Amino acid sequence: MFNIFEIQKKGNANRTFIDTHLHDDFEINFMLTENVNIISEDQVFVSSKGTICFFSPYTFHKIDANNKPFVRYVLFFNENHITSACRTLGPIISLLKNSGSYIVSLTESETAALVKLFDAAVEISASKKTLDDYKKINALGDILYFLLPILEKQMTNKSIAHNQIKDILTYINDHLNEDISIDNIANHFNIGNTTLWRLFRQHIQLSPKEYILKKRIARASELLAEGATVKDAAEQSGFNSYTNFIRTFTEHMGVTPRQYSKNI
Repeated sequence: MFNIFEIQKKGNANRTFIDTHLHDDFEINFMLTENVNIISEDQVFVSSKGTICFFSPYTFHKIDANNKPFVRYVLFFNENHITSACRTLGPIISLLKNSGSYIVSLTESETAALVKLFDAAVEISASKKTLDDYKKINALGDILYFLLPILEKQMTNKSIAHNQIKDILTYINDHLNEDISIDNIANHFNIGNTTLWRLFRQHIQLSPKEYILKKRIARASELLAEGATVKDAAEQSGFNSYTNFIRTFTEHMGVTPRQYSKNI
């Protein structure tokens, strides 16, 4: 039986805060409740009914409902599982992977149409019949093909400020294994440290230092998942101290790098 995705309609009545986390799956949150705070690295958003949160693998994100219950569909899928189960979905997975992570609000008609697709996927995902495997693939494909043009449109509508912070984030990611400092980044983009700090707080809700640390943890997690040694993961993600890497990784991920690697 193909196990290509997990999907649920969840009412979060008690746990109204989901702390910052990451994983190696794609994740789609389809919010049905207003005024839920969603943070995804370079974006901060307050949900409306019909907000789509698309998180690429190894992207830090969190949800805060301000102590109020909220309802959402949550869909997880793995790139390798999908492409091995259905080659025709390979191209769209590549496009989604390259589009990064996005938070976007749907129109009322788009929301109603997507609810039907999610309901159908939830229903078929519970089936144990082998003959329904292809219906599961079709249900996931319907959702992905529905979302793709919406995400592409969102990419073309980025503001100048968003493009600026995106360029800064790209620069950080490209030099993550180096000894980068706040002064280095500010000088490279010919802006002051205060402006740099403001951009980060406005778009990411993190300081530049906090962001760099989280991205280094994310990079190390990805390297460990790909089979890198703990030492190599530490060096290639920019940690100049092996001991500091183990301590910091454990504090953020809840397990040691070696345990994380074994679990993967």
